[in-house]
Amino acid sequence: MAQSIPKVGRGRGQGRKISEQHEPPSPSLTAQASISTVLSPDISSSEKPIIRIQKSNELGILGKKIDVLVNYFPILQFPQHGVVYRYHIEIRNKKGEVIRRNLRRILYQSWLKAFCQKYPDINQNQIIFDNQTAIFTYNQQLPGIDKTETIVSIKAPNRADRYDEYQFSIKQAGNPTNLNLLKLLENYSTFKDISDDDKNNLRYIQQMLSLVLHEYCSSNADFICNRTFFRQPTTEDAHTYWDLGMGKAAWRGFYSCLVFANGTHQLLMNLDVNYGVFQKRQSFLEFLREVMRHSPCGKRYKRDRNISRIDINDVLNYLDRNQNKYYDGEIEFLLKHCKHLRVNWSVGNRRFVHEITDLSLPASEQTFEWKGKSNQLITVADYYRQQYGFELKFESLPVLKMRNGLVVPMEIVDVEPVKVKKISDDQKAKLTRTATLKPHDYYQRVNEVRNNLEQSSDKTSTTSAWNVQIDTKMHKLTARVLPTPTSEQLIKRTHFPSVWGMINISSTLDVDSCEQFYKQLSEAGYRRGIECLAPDIYEEYHPQHDSIDKIIADLKNMMAAKNHCHFFIIILPEDTNLQEQLYGEVKKLCEIEGGSNVVTQMVRSTTIKRQLENNKQGPNSTLDNLLLKINAKLNEINSNLHVPENIEKFFSRGSRIMYVGIDLCHPPAGTNDQRSIVAAVASTDVIPNRYFKEIYIQNRFSFNPKKRIEYVVRMKEIMKSLIRQYYDKHQEQPPKAIVIYRDGISESEFDMVLEKEMMATRKACVELSSDYQPYLTYIVVNKRHHTRFLPMHLNGNIEAGTVIDSHDVTNATTCDFFLKSHNYRVPGTSRPIHYHVLYDDNKLKLDEIQMLTYALCFLYARTTCAISVPTPVRYANLLAERTKYYLPAWHLLDKKKTELQSNVEEDNEQINFNMQIHLSKNVAGDVPFFV
Repeated sequence: MAQSIPKVGRGRGQGRKISEQHEPPSPSLTAQASISTVLSPDISSSEKPIIRIQKSNELGILGKKIDVLVNYFPILQFPQHGVVYRYHIEIRNKKGEVIRRNLRRILYQSWLKAFCQKYPDINQNQIIFDNQTAIFTYNQQLPGIDKTETIVSIKAPNRADRYDEYQFSIKQAGNPTNLNLLKLLENYSTFKDISDDDKNNLRYIQQMLSLVLHEYCSSNADFICNRTFFRQPTTEDAHTYWDLGMGKAAWRGFYSCLVFANGTHQLLMNLDVNYGVFQKRQSFLEFLREVMRHSPCGKRYKRDRNISRIDINDVLNYLDRNQNKYYDGEIEFLLKHCKHLRVNWSVGNRRFVHEITDLSLPASEQTFEWKGKSNQLITVADYYRQQYGFELKFESLPVLKMRNGLVVPMEIVDVEPVKVKKISDDQKAKLTRTATLKPHDYYQRVNEVRNNLEQSSDKTSTTSAWNVQIDTKMHKLTARVLPTPTSEQLIKRTHFPSVWGMINISSTLDVDSCEQFYKQLSEAGYRRGIECLAPDIYEEYHPQHDSIDKIIADLKNMMAAKNHCHFFIIILPEDTNLQEQLYGEVKKLCEIEGGSNVVTQMVRSTTIKRQLENNKQGPNSTLDNLLLKINAKLNEINSNLHVPENIEKFFSRGSRIMYVGIDLCHPPAGTNDQRSIVAAVASTDVIPNRYFKEIYIQNRFSFNPKKRIEYVVRMKEIMKSLIRQYYDKHQEQPPKAIVIYRDGISESEFDMVLEKEMMATRKACVELSSDYQPYLTYIVVNKRHHTRFLPMHLNGNIEAGTVIDSHDVTNATTCDFFLKSHNYRVPGTSRPIHYHVLYDDNKLKLDEIQMLTYALCFLYARTTCAISVPTPVRYANLLAERTKYYLPAWHLLDKKKTELQSNVEEDNEQINFNMQIHLSKNVAGDVPFFV
């Protein structure tokens, strides 16, 4: 039977003094200890329904008021009368297959043109299409179409620019929607006197009006993805196109969304500059030259970073199956980068577009049956010679296999520009460097987008036909700059252990270079009050001569032999691929249960080289940040916080508040991996510097493996463990209040996730003790949104500490605010964080929540200034990122002990498995080893 926290009386006493230095011995949980617990007067049972708190009309008042611009354009006029009719349209080709989404707009335009020619009295601008299956008309019905399906056939161009016959099935869908409902927007935030049907209809109208605003853009866009519109740029346009290498390029497009508000305007349009990565439109041979530069054989070109493409003769050598002994590795590399690539080619007077599925033999060897010659067996090279009189220049190159079974020579194929889901870290860095916009440039680009939204003649535009008018100026509103908390650094300084080691896996740094680096680090430590003793252990490994497996095996043996040493600085090699692999393998070796129980600090060899070359005297930010990480990992405290009076109670001794950060991290799109990572951290001290940790791997439901689970299934077990550890740490004193910062929830999932996770948290508390019901606050942290704020002078970004809770831009129904807490010197336009307060037993004022959130951004162990999100959230993010390194071989460590096969039912839903990852006892506890 699980042990529980003893039943307790009520009160908010100061409690006993909390030991900051050492964990007290674990108490007997069955002893009748008298602990002070808070019972929420609003919670009588763990079964009470979870209700999201309502939006308040009150705004925060703390801080200096300033005016800012926001990338929202008010809708000055919108229809408040009239009727909208909806029609369902389905487009099929001559084989009866439903047309893909990317072709529907082109084919719809062909149908609309023919329809309007047949019925010339119809107003084309009062007809809009959602690019999927819905057509909407304003104050007019489509003649000849009712709720009985109407089928017409029209010839229209396909993606190969050939005319095919398509079948259009159209019928009226649902009941007409009355736009008089828009008069109810004044009560939208409180939902007073609005029925559930009207609420749903208002959201439905919101989607329709968004389509009205986007109709002209949809008609002219080459690609539409998640409300973002892209036109194919030219390679010479430096403002909309950036070559990222490896056959990919970034395009600049724009995002647009219609939002409801409860401020000066009820409807506003959010416009944002957005980026997408696409395959470059180029010949497949040019694609080969780019990609094969990074192949195993092409690595020699990395010495010259200015070379973006290798010579075609080198490509021929790498892909020569008879001459290159590394041919198999080259083919494997190429297939990884070209599989599922969409390509086109023309032969005779026909154009083809297909998807690559595999690579095959050279064109001079690959044969197939030629149906036009009585199924004669012929090579690809001979076929093109005989059929088209075309001599292939590169017969030794492998042919491409298409999805429909065709085999096509590489040299006649061109790459189609399709959107790419995943890019490398180097490509992300290049995009960040080259494509970011300073606030003044951002302001100009967004205004250009606004001016291009409509046709030149407003009287004939779609928006005018629907009685919609958009303001031409960005909206101005009032923000506040919160008072800045002050943070003292290195409150409790560590000393390097008497026994520690340095491991050098660099191929260019020798023992003398490492000694020089240690001296610089020691001098920086002296300035910080940290004594850096000389390492007792120094080992070198050579990645050029030894495999990664051998290096890891040697490290494991060395650490086992020197088990009295629990801290190592490890110098990583120069090669970025080796860096990534070694980093993950070493962290997995040292940090999970069954490993070496060692704390490590990784340092790139390039960082050390830069330090040695500069040889700068005095303060050094690189070394100072390195010491901050080491100080935290060696169980000391980096920060103390001085905050404004209105939130002092949150950081005073005896407050017993546990700050929790939770991140649910899903695998990237396009992968077969179904495992999601749940990382949770919980503060242990008054000024939250140390954190307990819980990690789970969460799979998808077996009955629906394609759908991700957006809530934490093991929330109850996680919260029980975190509260239990807090109770043990604080001499049998559980937290009086718990503030949860939850990362990674979309607005559409708010109610479901809130109910699941808060109910699980309540159950966790009650299972620990029937009387234990602490106050709970649940705040969602949203980093992915399209709202930007600009200072009126447009010279730089808004100040750190700027908070915006104006009803003009915040959610009409949710208690939320925007906060820009960081002060990084970013080259582009900063993005504030959007916070949604969904639940609050603590009855906190909006000023308190905003200031508390801002203060928690100052306690990050890696830096001396505020970061963009509260520290608990950032630590949960880091822990989730670190867990990715643990996954591949986790089951090999201790299968019986670590795998928790499901047999777990959550609301009668069977899940495949939920597996907990156990950390090494030497690096677990409340030490933030992942910083």
